[in-house]
Amino acid sequence: MILTVGDEVQSFDYDPDIDAVNVMTVHASKGLEFECVFIVNCVAERFPTRQRKDKIPLPEKFIHEKLPEGDFHLQEERRLFYVGATRAKKYLFLSAGEDYGGKRCKKLSRFILEFLNNPALIKEKRKLTGLEKIERFRPIKLARPRKSKGTLPAKLTQAQIDDYYTCPKKYYYSNVIKIPLPVNWHFMYGTAIHNAVGRYFEKKMRGKKTTLKDLICDFEKSYDNEGFITREQEEIRRHTGIETLKRFFRQAQKDDFIPDAVEKKFSFQIGGVKISGRYDLVKTQNGQTEIFDYKTSDVENQQGATRRINQSTQMVVYALSEFLANGKIPKTTLVFIESDLSASKIFKPEKLEETKKMILDVAEGIKNENYQSKPDIRTCSWCPFNGICAEAKK
Repeated sequence: MILTVGDEVQSFDYDPDIDAVNVMTVHASKGLEFECVFIVNCVAERFPTRQRKDKIPLPEKFIHEKLPEGDFHLQEERRLFYVGATRAKKYLFLSAGEDYGGKRCKKLSRFILEFLNNPALIKEKRKLTGLEKIERFRPIKLARPRKSKGTLPAKLTQAQIDDYYTCPKKYYYSNVIKIPLPVNWHFMYGTAIHNAVGRYFEKKMRGKKTTLKDLICDFEKSYDNEGFITREQEEIRRHTGIETLKRFFRQAQKDDFIPDAVEKKFSFQIGGVKISGRYDLVKTQNGQTEIFDYKTSDVENQQGATRRINQSTQMVVYALSEFLANGKIPKTTLVFIESDLSASKIFKPEKLEETKKMILDVAEGIKNENYQSKPDIRTCSWCPFNGICAEAKK
């Protein structure tokens, strides 16, 4: 819908392991969930927005799909409002004001009236008290100055460690100057598959029966068309996702595997730096804990799957976290859901010690603002910043 009104799509890189307020469009929130959600600008002509005509309208004879009846723009805006409202797990706040600048006062959005089923709400107004009016003129506290060179980062996520370890310049682009990235269909597709599989196991943990239709429906809820070049490419990937989930469902129905936790958060401290992240799935059986991570990346054979887990900084950080928490080294498993392959590994104690040192080296490098690139043809080819990095190997 953003594209249809001539605006640019703003990318949003959401990291669930960073404790922060996330500001995003409703489009970017699709497939995500938060404890608390604020939807702002709930006034007429802002939400729903005013309909604008296409700069170059497409003749109806070229449209092969059946067009919906009624006010299509309003229907799409209402669906978008529903998406935003259903992102909240516990608390949902809808805000609106009369004065956004301009000559006329704004009217309350029809969506709020429909959502709360209270047409009389439009007559209710909330006015500031005298103390609240005075409070508006309280001096604003200045933001804290940027930490000086020579200070260790207080927190690091597993993804940030992986970025810096792979290439300090990648970390610099992504986490220091925060260069926005265009919407990537690989990320969107992987998130949609991940959400569907996660919800399947969550329901299974609660003893709730899940059908294949439920699984595909969860996939469709998170699947979006942003990032694709053509409609054909989008449909091919959607079909691939559905076929992948069909295979997963048939296999999952055959065994009695039920995880102990889904999307389990973890954190630990190394040298005064807090490391945080989350596991996809955790299962403990006969005293052995196993941590699972699901991937949609293409792996052609078992040799490739084994190589991936042997080289994975992600999985060894997971193993280190579990070891520090419970004193036992867990089994870690990468599941490549599209290829129907998996690889498992129990890392040796020496590898965990190496990982501790690696984390300290990463923290020290960030502390000293050492963002020297590590050019490598394979690594650079996958880096989202290879188009702007002068040192990238191509």
